[in-house]
Amino acid sequence: MPLIKDQIMPALLKIYEDMTSLSEAMNMMNNLPENLFESHTIITFLSSLSKIIKSLITNALSSSIDLINTLVLIFITIILLFYMLYDWPSIIRSINSLIPISYRDVVKNYFIQIDSLISAYLRGQVSVCLIMTIFYSIGLKILNMNYWLLTGLISGIMTFIPYIGSFSCTMLALLIAISQFDTLFMYLAVLSLFIIGQAVEGMVITPLLIGKKVKLHPIWIIIGMTICASQIGFLGILFSIPITAISCVFIKAVVNSYINSEFYNKSKCN
Repeated sequence: MPLIKDQIMPALLKIYEDMTSLSEAMNMMNNLPENLFESHTIITFLSSLSKIIKSLITNALSSSIDLINTLVLIFITIILLFYMLYDWPSIIRSINSLIPISYRDVVKNYFIQIDSLISAYLRGQVSVCLIMTIFYSIGLKILNMNYWLLTGLISGIMTFIPYIGSFSCTMLALLIAISQFDTLFMYLAVLSLFIIGQAVEGMVITPLLIGKKVKLHPIWIIIGMTICASQIGFLGILFSIPITAISCVFIKAVVNSYINSEFYNKSKCN
């Protein structure tokens, strides 16, 4: 924790200094006397350039605020999820008392399956985040990049968000690399690190730690993510895998009910 704290403060100071320098440069540009240049074309160009820089800074600040809001939402969601899981047995008992006695065994079996799926998903996701945090931190340390531990920690945690998290962290690492290095090789090295990390995470780590335990085919994951994102939004993307897994439990129950039905067995006999 002290090492992370030591990297957070310099990072915030660096952002503040960069923003201050850009603001001072724009003020100096706006305060230049018009008679400094003989050509009005140069003045027009500098004015347009100043407007573009202002627009870029505004967009960057807006994106930073959106990113902070997203991180806060993730943090609050994790806390709510923790308390919900902490009280999960009492929630199950309360719901179980409301179920008709003749259906309790069936419903209890469904809840057991759902509970095991959610537990397997959370354990697997935490393991994936931890492994990716170690991977990115070591890789960025080898590349001697500033804020390597902080960037690696954020990148590992953001692995929890499919696709969007990995893309955002790649952009963050590239921005830090551009501000620190001045060679194309280092930019490509940082980009390659995240591409390799995402490939290994998507094709090896996640299938081993989550896919086999949750028992979801990649096609169902993609379909579930698409539907959840369109209907629920950001939270749908965040919890698309457990929602899809829970839906599959009920779909399998419907299919099994149909297979064991009198209609199906009569058709089979005929």
